[in-house]
Amino acid sequence: MTRAGALAAALTLCALCSMPTAGQVVRIGIHSVAMTHTEINENYSAIGVGGAASLALRWRRLGLEVTGLQAAFEPDSVDLGSYDMLQWDVRFSFWVAPIAALEISRFNREVDPEFAAPAGGGESGLALEIGLGVAVGTANGRFRVKAESNFQRIDREVNGQDVPVQVTQARLGLELGF
Repeated sequence: MTRAGALAAALTLCALCSMPTAGQVVRIGIHSVAMTHTEINENYSAIGVGGAASLALRWRRLGLEVTGLQAAFEPDSVDLGSYDMLQWDVRFSFWVAPIAALEISRFNREVDPEFAAPAGGGESGLALEIGLGVAVGTANGRFRVKAESNFQRIDREVNGQDVPVQVTQARLGLELGF
């Protein structure tokens, strides 16, 4: 994230936190993460574990969530080496019901060492993600335990060949509300 982007995010957070509205929620969280990363055509897969941190803002029916995630992966194939993944998600949501939201998101996933993931690189125009989560906490919303599961499919192209990627993710964490 650039300095200008970080400054804009900080100013937005300060502005939202200063609004005296009852429908406003600000949450920070820390989560443990378990993931699988599979390339469909080549049948390469890896299992990773790591951690994540999140910041969620909700005002009435609108929501914004930013999550940073880091995981270390061990591939199933002996031909491939271990790698680390860093991922940033930004999600905008519209809550259609108290327990259901429509979301649009943007994410960036980086691998270290570069191209260490089975086929590495590539381009994608569209991805599909389906998720389910549950949270249990105090009545005032100040503290909660949250469990989430996501399935993501990215229709990716590498050097002119279709190499779709599937990622499953499970997160368990604690969140504090303000």
